[in-house]
Amino acid sequence: MLKRDYFLKCMNDWSLFSKLDWIISAFSVSDGEPSQKYDGCLIQGSTGHSVYIGEDSAAVQIEDAVLGEPLYKCDEALTLQSGDMLNVTETITTTYGRALFNQIVLIKPFGKKIKYINRQTSTPEIVEIIEKSFDNDPKPGEPARDDVFYVSEYLAFSQSCFFLTGLTQLFTWAATEKNILPAPGMKEYKAQLLAENKDKLDDPVVIADIQKKLVEFDAQWRKGDPGNRFLITKKSVNLARMQKVMMYGAETISSDKGGKVHLHAESLYEGWTPASFTTMCTTARLKSFSRGAETALGGVEVKWLLRASGNINVTIEDCGSALGTMRAITADSSKALVGFHYLINGKPKKITAAEDLGSYLGKSLMIRSPMYCNMGHTDYCRICVGPRLSSTPYALSSAISAYGSAFLLSSLGAAHSKAIEVAQMDLSEDLV
Repeated sequence: MLKRDYFLKCMNDWSLFSKLDWIISAFSVSDGEPSQKYDGCLIQGSTGHSVYIGEDSAAVQIEDAVLGEPLYKCDEALTLQSGDMLNVTETITTTYGRALFNQIVLIKPFGKKIKYINRQTSTPEIVEIIEKSFDNDPKPGEPARDDVFYVSEYLAFSQSCFFLTGLTQLFTWAATEKNILPAPGMKEYKAQLLAENKDKLDDPVVIADIQKKLVEFDAQWRKGDPGNRFLITKKSVNLARMQKVMMYGAETISSDKGGKVHLHAESLYEGWTPASFTTMCTTARLKSFSRGAETALGGVEVKWLLRASGNINVTIEDCGSALGTMRAITADSSKALVGFHYLINGKPKKITAAEDLGSYLGKSLMIRSPMYCNMGHTDYCRICVGPRLSSTPYALSSAISAYGSAFLLSSLGAAHSKAIEVAQMDLSEDLV
């Protein structure tokens, strides 16, 4: 038996993609037999890799397996033909890791409804596909539709995503030489940048530019390293790795210094210096106090907002308001506005899909808003409130209290390290 044929049987016939024991045995080096044999059970021994098919059957040798290595590597190339897996409709060159991902996350819950994804993806991207045609399960006697994603399928999809968390130690390398150590030449390159800007090292904009160049230098060295599957977020690179092996960063000196900062040019890998010690201790003490005092303040705001908004409800469909707030229409805002109503000649028109606003891209529209709702007392109408909040008409106070939560999270974030960044604003849109 060839390992490609064995893999497809495990995906299609034996459903071993749901068995953690099999995945570990197939994608890592192991020795010995499992406590309980099953159809397709993989055995790694001194003579190679073999498979049990039936309890009383002799083991079948996998001919192209390499002794002493995992049977499959997640980045190993795999060619699939149409029909090899349920959502494969053409010949593709992929990897065993991607094939396993597709089987667990896409095929198991949805069958062939989502075409094979042959690249790095994310759950929000898949959820966006689901949301385009999402509905309750069909009633008894009603046929299921192939173009609709049902609630039960979404729950199965969620379970599949949680299952992946048990595979992180196989496929996500948290420790490699390149993501533990600084890049060769990093210290010299940093010294060069600091020397070029020696008179401006208390300027946050200058420091942000230096750190950006250090990140780019580091990224070139880590290119192609499997540890990049662990360093996937911007924070993990621009903050955690920055402080660890590039540069600790800057701390605010005090509020009366006109936005100037104190630079800690050394990384944690290099160690602290006496020149930085005073500022670091002062900052640590300030953050410790802020975490407690400002967290309490944020909690007070949440309670105050809950009490102040406890009687707010959504009671009718439309108050008839002819006013709203002006919103700039962009590709991103079009998606966020689906379900809301915009005003044309004073009349509300529902946005059923982002494509409805295609002719308004780059322009501004008046969108119905709670700010201009005509309802009396503490009530609002569904059109002014919008689709998300009106779906829970008696729970608006929870959404309003989120303002206090924003204060709370901001103060909590200030107690931890932050990266300094510079952003370019588009004044035609960002301030609308």
